[in-house]
Amino acid sequence: MYNNVGLLDLHTGEVDWWFEDKAISSYDTPIFSQTGEDLYLLTNHQHEFITVAKFNLHSKQLTFLIEEDWDIENLVVDEKKEWFAYTVNEGGIDRGKVYHLATGETRSFDLGIGTISGMSWSSDSKTIAFVFNGPTRTSDLYKWSIENGQLERLYCTSVDINFEKSLVEPEIYTIESFDGLNVPSFLYKPKGLTEDAPLAFWVHGGPEGQTKAEYHPVIQSLTALGYVVCAPNVRGSKGYGKTYIHLDDVRKRMDSVQDLIEIANALKKEPFVDESKVAVIGRSYGGFMVLAAITHYPDVFTGAIDLVGISSFRTFLENTGPWRRKLRESEYGTIEEDGLFFDEIDPIHHTEKITAPLLVSHGANDPRVPIGETEQMITELRARNHPVEYIRFEDEGHGIVKIQNQVTAYTAMAEFLEKLYR
Repeated sequence: MYNNVGLLDLHTGEVDWWFEDKAISSYDTPIFSQTGEDLYLLTNHQHEFITVAKFNLHSKQLTFLIEEDWDIENLVVDEKKEWFAYTVNEGGIDRGKVYHLATGETRSFDLGIGTISGMSWSSDSKTIAFVFNGPTRTSDLYKWSIENGQLERLYCTSVDINFEKSLVEPEIYTIESFDGLNVPSFLYKPKGLTEDAPLAFWVHGGPEGQTKAEYHPVIQSLTALGYVVCAPNVRGSKGYGKTYIHLDDVRKRMDSVQDLIEIANALKKEPFVDESKVAVIGRSYGGFMVLAAITHYPDVFTGAIDLVGISSFRTFLENTGPWRRKLRESEYGTIEEDGLFFDEIDPIHHTEKITAPLLVSHGANDPRVPIGETEQMITELRARNHPVEYIRFEDEGHGIVKIQNQVTAYTAMAEFLEKLYR
């Protein structure tokens, strides 16, 4: 998550590292200036949010050019190196902006709720092409004129434009958690909702991930089936500042799980939710969140789906790849220093508390979360005849890539929920 930036001398092979605080700041997208004397980059150096900065190669001074109240992402510069284009991640919704280096002039382009990626300048610096992906608009190519502000969708990948009309746009649902922290979610409600509906949570992985306002086929399928869907960004998610992303580190791990519980309890009180039909779904670290929720808070959820999830931080760190272990220890802690804490919170040690029926899937070739994380849970649950369904994909890894396997997995998810709640 945090790194450093330096200059490699191609003749000597030596690297001149520029910053000493690599443990607490990130640096990304370095771009040389027209003269080669400066380097433009994205960084949260001494800042809560990611900024656009200029680093002078001679004086080694860092100057902040563009600061927002949210993270800046996707920095690109035109061929003449006169204009920047970038996005502002406003709580999972992207706003596009351009900035003139000489004058400081800023212009904006906004397509509504969605995300912007893959930006590219035209050779005459008058047009930006990019990909826009929104909950009700699948990923497509657009262009925007900086001269007249005209936006144009260049291609529509949907086989039927009416398909997009059937999709649901989320609202932002924010609750005050147990310690007063505001925790946001994207909340999707089925169209034409006239009675209390079952509720399904979609919990992102990471844990430093972020659910953004994009087209998500599983979420849209669930809303089409009549489910209210909540996609939370609990503490520890990126996009909400440097402080927020560290609020679940190591011994604060269960605070993020409690955020999930607080959101669930708040939504149960809403008039459009059937409080007896609440399921939680998560993948990878989100799978840990699922297992932690149904073991430590067994009365909250009545159904659970765990996809390639972690059931024990101790066994995960013991069995994942060495490269992965070192990366994750800064977030989760180490067995040597935090092993007893792992034993206290790990879902594998609390399986007897689970009351919710469970669906689990995992790829046999997972290099990140070894399949043993799932199979030790399955062994424990089957030993006491707990209702659990297990799909093992022999030809998948940390995710479901093959189309036929996706059909199998997502059909099983829908059927599992329908059996519980219909």
